[in-house]
Amino acid sequence: IYDYMNGVGAHEVVVETPDHARQLHELGEGEITNVLLAYRDRIADLRNDVRFRYVLPFKNHGAIAGVSIEHTHSQVIALPTVPKQVADELAGAHEHYQLKERCIYCDIVRQELAQRVRLVHENPDFVVFAPFASRFPFEIWVMPRRHRAAYEETAPGEFGQLASALRTALRK
Repeated sequence: IYDYMNGVGAHEVVVETPDHARQLHELGEGEITNVLLAYRDRIADLRNDVRFRYVLPFKNHGAIAGVSIEHTHSQVIALPTVPKQVADELAGAHEHYQLKERCIYCDIVRQELAQRVRLVHENPDFVVFAPFASRFPFEIWVMPRRHRAAYEETAPGEFGQLASALRTALRK
């Protein structure tokens, strides 16, 4: 009854700036754009490995979040399985689409823009908001205004707007 597999995966560190004293929110939009492009490139490369089913860039900040390296950085992991919480979320999104024939994330963006209650920032390409019933303090979602199924599908010209949205949200 126990499933097992070989230990396979990837764990990479993305150093966000050569300057030890600066944090992500202190970087310029061009510098943040470079970090976001690094995520895109690492995601695309890791997706080429058929053993990986899930790739996630993430950032922890501060000792309480488990940061063990003082230099500002983020991480990219690749796993051979999709975590249950993610699989459940995807199943819910699929069920919403079957019922409404619309993307749930596009519906969320439309509703947040209409209500403007949890809106943190918006620009021509992205919307930043605190989600309804956040899972943890200070959770924000940075969502594209136009439907997109994957981060790496972001148009090259939109990464500057994504960097601007992220920088503004982090500074707030």
